[in-house]
Parts: sequence; C-alpha cells; structure tokens
Amino acid sequence: MSDAKLAAFRAFDWEGDEAWRAYRANIEIPPGKEALEVKVKAKWYKREVDPDFDVDWVAPPPAAATAGAAASAAAGAARCAAEGVARAAQAAAGAARSAAAAATGQGSSSGAAGGAAPARASPTGELVLLGAHVAMVLTALLSLQPLSRYLAWQAYFMFCRTALVASGYKLYLCCGLPALRPFPAAAAPWMQGVAQSTEFYHFLVATLLLQVPQLWVGMVPLALAAAPPAMATLGVRFGGHPLWARYGRPAKELLNRSQPAIQQASANMEIAMGFQFILVVFSQGIRGGMLAYVYWQNLRMRYWAPQSRPYHVQVWAALGAKAQPLLAMVPALQRYLDYAVRWFQAPGQHRQ
Repeated sequence: MSDAKLAAFRAFDWEGDEAWRAYRANIEIPPGKEALEVKVKAKWYKREVDPDFDVDWVAPPPAAATAGAAASAAAGAARCAAEGVARAAQAAAGAARSAAAAATGQGSSSGAAGGAAPARASPTGELVLLGAHVAMVLTALLSLQPLSRYLAWQAYFMFCRTALVASGYKLYLCCGLPALRPFPAAAAPWMQGVAQSTEFYHFLVATLLLQVPQLWVGMVPLALAAAPPAMATLGVRFGGHPLWARYGRPAKELLNRSQPAIQQASANMEIAMGFQFILVVFSQGIRGGMLAYVYWQNLRMRYWAPQSRPYHVQVWAALGAKAQPLLAMVPALQRYLDYAVRWFQAPGQHRQ
C-alpha cells in the first residue's frame, strides 16, 4: 500500500498542478536544500491530495540519517552534481530530438522541450487567472439557470470566451513558446507536447463550444477544472481571514476530497460529448464532420494522457459491458465496432 502511494507521489505532475504552483510561489527554500523541498511537497501532498499519505515515507533511511554531517554534505554535493549532469544530458537530448524532429512528449509540460522553458505566472498573472477561474464558475452556473434564456446564453458565451483566454494563458505557462529554427523540425516536439496537454484540450473544447453551442455539456468539465485552482489561490491569499476559515477552507477540503469523483464525472462528459459530435454530423454536414474528427482525435489523446487515462479507461470499460448484450444479439456489429476500437486505441504518437 505504502509503495503504491509513494509511487503516486513521485509520479504526481508538480509542474502542471496550479494549486501546487500557487503554494510554491509563496515559499522561499534556500538553494541546495532539496530535501527540504521534498518535505514541503510531501506535507502539501498529504494535505491537498492524499490524506492517507505518510510524510515519513519520503524521509531518508535511518542509516543515512545517522551517517553524520560530513556524509550528508557529500551526498548533497554528489546529488547536485548528478542533477547537473542529468540536466545537461536532458538539454543535449532535447537539442538532438529537435534536430531530428522525432521527440515524444512526457506530460503537459513536455512541450517545453522544443521551445522556451515553462513560465511561472507573475503576481498580476495569478490575479488574472484567479479572476478567470472565478468568472468561469459563476458564468457556468448562470448559463444553467432556467429563469432567463437570454441571460443563460449571454453567460454561456462569456464562459466560452473566458475559458479560451484562461486555457491559452495556462498553455503558455506550462509549455512556453516554440523554437522556430530550424523550422518546422525545432517546433515539432513543442507542438506534440502542447497537443497532449490538458490545457490544450480545454482550449480546444472552448473553441468548439463557441462553434456548436448545443454541446453545452462540454462546459461542465471546464468549470469543474477551474474550481480547484481558484480555491487554492484564494486560500493562499486569504487563508488568515475569518470568512475563509469558516466557509472557504471547508469548501476547499470538500472539493479536494471529491476530486476522484469529479475526474470520473468529467471523463463521462468528455466521452458523451464525443457521441454528441456524431449527431452534429447529421445536422451540420461536412462542417460537423470536420469538428467531430478534430474532437475525436483529441479524445484519443485524452485516452492515453496519464492524468485522464485511468478515468477514461473505466468509462470505456463500462460502455463495453453495457454494449455486450446488443453485440451478442447482432454479432455482425462486432466486426465493424472492432475497426473503430482499433483506430481509437492505436497508441502511435499519442502514448506518453
């Protein structure tokens, strides 16, 4: 059990998690204190992600702890040297991959391998993102209210535009800017990393929602994804306020505890949106077919992305189980369905 939780801690996407980035920006850790940063990460991970995680799991073994200050200093120097060599090797490998145009991305921040390093939001940028996330949640709620159809549609389009700007800015923060020389080989790794990121998926969905308003269900996953970073930033800025202690902190803790269920619901809606796009083909013809193809291509990437794959696999498994009685009645459908399944599950360049 502890090994699995420790592996999940080590595989956590620290660079891509906005709540951690907002928290880390307000903590000063002296250079060379890598062990302290790991301890800070462990405490934050236990508080915000997994309450059952034990901070002591990331502590050094007792034998290493009693080896003496000289051994600790030597180990720290060796570790820093090893990290320097690793960074140099990674930089050389990134340059070689850019020149060969054959790199494969690793997570949402991998797009920076083919361009500038990921940026950190400035204080002004954090306020802009906070305002955008809060506006997305509020406009999503307003768009679902039944009292005024006009107000609902105005809120819907405001949500889409705000989500477009917010996801575009977060895409820049996590992936940076592409290297343009030599073009297009240098930009290929960046483009692949961008295409595999969650931020790009949100950017694409916001664009498609503006084109096909009847697919409003796609608004819900974006609003659910905007709530945690908004609460995290509010907690950092107003954590000492009595109103936050009374209302904000319980709401944030409830939101954190509900993350698995929220992620599962988002995966259900993302896949449901894919089937809705098939219906759009019949109402919009070629234009609808092009939009559906673009969305299903990105749905394949969501199937392989580490952050969303566990939830998407569960949804597809449940759909397959429900379809089995129909396939048993009409065996000929299985052959045609297999073609679609092989296309969708072909990893190719989508595997991360």
